Amino acid sequence: MLIAVGSYDNLLFCGVAFFTSLMGAAQEIRAKITLDRLRIVTQQNVTVIRAGIKRAIPACQIVRDDILLIKSGDQICCDAKVISSSGLQLDESLLTGEADARDKQSGDTVLSGSFVVAGSGSVVVQKVGGENYSYALAKEAAKEKRQKSRLTAAIKKIIKILTVIIIPVGILLFVSELFRQPGLPDNTPGSPIAEAVIPTVAALVGMIPQGLILLTGAAFAASVVTLSKKKVLVQSLSCVEALARVDVLCLDKTGTLTDGNPIVTGIIPLSDGLSDIEGIIGTTVHSIGDDNPTATALKEYFRQDNSWRVRTTARFSSYRKWSGAEFYEQGAYVIGAPEFITNDMTILTKAQSLSESGMRVLLFAKAKGLTSGSILSESRGIALVTLKEQLRKNAAETVRYFASQDVAVKIISGDNPAAASFIGQEAGIKDADRYIDMSRESNLSYRTICRLYTVFGRTTPHQKRELVAAMRQNGQTVAMTGDGVNDVLALKDADCGVAMASGNHAARNAADLVLLESDFAAMIPAVREGRRVINNIELVASLFLTKTMFSAVLAILFIILPFTYPFSPKHLTLLGSLTIGIPSFFLALRHDHRPVQGDFLKKVLSNAIPAALTVTASVMLIQLLSYLIQLDFRQSSTLCVLLTGSVQFMLLTKISMPLTLLRKILLAFLFSAFAASFILFAGFFEFAPVISNLALIYIPMISACATAVAGMGMIFPILHS
Repeated sequence: MLIAVGSYDNLLFCGVAFFTSLMGAAQEIRAKITLDRLRIVTQQNVTVIRAGIKRAIPACQIVRDDILLIKSGDQICCDAKVISSSGLQLDESLLTGEADARDKQSGDTVLSGSFVVAGSGSVVVQKVGGENYSYALAKEAAKEKRQKSRLTAAIKKIIKILTVIIIPVGILLFVSELFRQPGLPDNTPGSPIAEAVIPTVAALVGMIPQGLILLTGAAFAASVVTLSKKKVLVQSLSCVEALARVDVLCLDKTGTLTDGNPIVTGIIPLSDGLSDIEGIIGTTVHSIGDDNPTATALKEYFRQDNSWRVRTTARFSSYRKWSGAEFYEQGAYVIGAPEFITNDMTILTKAQSLSESGMRVLLFAKAKGLTSGSILSESRGIALVTLKEQLRKNAAETVRYFASQDVAVKIISGDNPAAASFIGQEAGIKDADRYIDMSRESNLSYRTICRLYTVFGRTTPHQKRELVAAMRQNGQTVAMTGDGVNDVLALKDADCGVAMASGNHAARNAADLVLLESDFAAMIPAVREGRRVINNIELVASLFLTKTMFSAVLAILFIILPFTYPFSPKHLTLLGSLTIGIPSFFLALRHDHRPVQGDFLKKVLSNAIPAALTVTASVMLIQLLSYLIQLDFRQSSTLCVLLTGSVQFMLLTKISMPLTLLRKILLAFLFSAFAASFILFAGFFEFAPVISNLALIYIPMISACATAVAGMGMIFPILHS
């Protein structure tokens, strides 16, 4: 419209928009490059057999008819058919919603998106890429995960409201301005139609919070780059905000609080008549074939007897909590959580006593078979095996930090609750002595359990998910950390899922954040960065919305009132650049790590409304004065720009507190540039001379504005409640 009427000097806002967009795009491209480099480190590699040769390749290079070798902890990345199975069990809950793990035999179909919870096997690839069953589901799941940002939702709400009002307001204002101009409309500068277009464009440009969305996106992108330097891979931008708001941090004990490498500390025989208990245990654990940290520790401690012939095996599962092997001559043996293997209270009491001293306890028993129904009733305890897990060096320090930030820390573990409680107390977790065994029936709801207890032991993967859901229903923002296949469901449902890079592929794929050095302490800079981004955006957003609000209100008023809209697009470009755009860039980078509290819109509006109302009242008062004392349009317009800029600088000074030396220099530079525009560039901006009778009006009015902003600033914080 401006080009059509030849008002090229008012196109200045287009240049600002272009360069702002360019800077935002550069920041996001930089973040994208950084993410791509980091993902190479964490990308899933798979083992395939091609032309009879076993080789490891990236998952993205799988093709049809590849033979894929899978084991416990792997996530299936393509639809395939089972060729061979060794106790292979898959969890397909992310696809079907069914809780139970499913046994897979030769000829069965496996679907991408499921993950192996027990056993191993080989499959032949049938579908890849977009042909996979999980492709559409994965796209939808990713879309849902991105919608968790409260800040983005609030900004979208603002845009939605503007979308509804901006078109009718623009049309009505244009018609109103056109009828105020004498003569016939044409497209020459200074004509009635040009005089109607310029204020209309100014009103519409002012109503759009130009740069707010770009600033938000660029701030999140910058946080991705910052966190990458801390060895943290961000897989979902919304999780940066979720981390800033977290008030409950759920930890999986093994691999998070502890280093994930248990060592066997001893063996306690429970029955006579077996002279070589260690040899029997060693042969069993070596025959099972598990490769998790516990199995590795057992295999390193116990030797193997190669003369025993294996009939079948049952690899460890997070659901049944034990594994075992059945031999042709010697029968079946199992090892795992005592309460899942035997009903013998003598054994269970002894195991509980050891757990309370901080030991991890496994029961080795003789079983009649490897079906889960026969274990509890027909097993005979042979020995208790004790293991010790080392607390991470910085675990206690990290827990203390979160306690100081009023973030509750809870442990959700598949281990014995007493052992998990001991580790929690050793790490300094508040109320870690309040624990519950989730394998036992309870009449309490999950929401009540979450309020009463800090440590949750013997949890199944689906119980972890239910606990996370219950905390969120209690109004808490939940971060969940984990590294195992049993953590996947909880990681997916948490506000922010955090995985260790040393964990399995399924956990890393489900998480929003991946700690590349598998160091729990990296959560501290991640939380601080999230808080910095959100706190800064909340502050600078009030600058954007002040202009949006007073522009919208003034546009509506000037449709009705017999005055010409006092601003031109170049006036609002000047105001936007000096009081919003430039300072926002610097303020968005400041270090503000305070906990994020309250509603985004309410906090922003408590700053924006007083300033917007003051600007609106000032502009209307100037219109009245211009009528009473016969000021011309140029004089009244100059006063409007001067007072609007002054109020914006008041707000800018307020949100810049505390004023550091650099912020004082920035404010002095911006205000000097604003003042210089009335002296050095008065002709370009069409300002009237300020050193005249306008000063007599400006001085008392700016004093009144300062009083009004301060007074309303004391009233409007009630919006926080």
